Amino acid sequence: MKNGVLLALAAAVLALPPGHFQRPAGSSATTTAAAATPTSARTADFGAAQPPADVRSIADWVATSGDNHRAAFAIVDKRRARTYVFDGSARLRGSSLVLLGSAAGDDSVVVVVCCGVGRSSV
Repeated sequence: MKNGVLLALAAAVLALPPGHFQRPAGSSATTTAAAATPTSARTADFGAAQPPADVRSIADWVATSGDNHRAAFAIVDKRRARTYVFDGSARLRGSSLVLLGSAAGDDSVVVVVCCGVGRSSV
């Protein structure tokens, strides 16, 4: 599960322009908290995507509550192994399938690198 969350966060960081997470000059915790206070119900913008109801519900909650403080965020749908990445305005930037966890039979090939152990150099 940790790998899936990390993958979603990495996707969010890569999908956003440099400097996106920096606080604007002159902003303070007070103005940020005030901006996060919802003034009216908002909904997340999924564009043409058709997400499941539970994903839409969470995205709408973030958009309405302002809990993201206008920062980008990602939602990982573990049931369907898909991540949704949003910008600070709760507008979908992209979605992708993700690999979560492991199952019986998931094996990695072990690579052994020989560094000349046991060889003599003359």
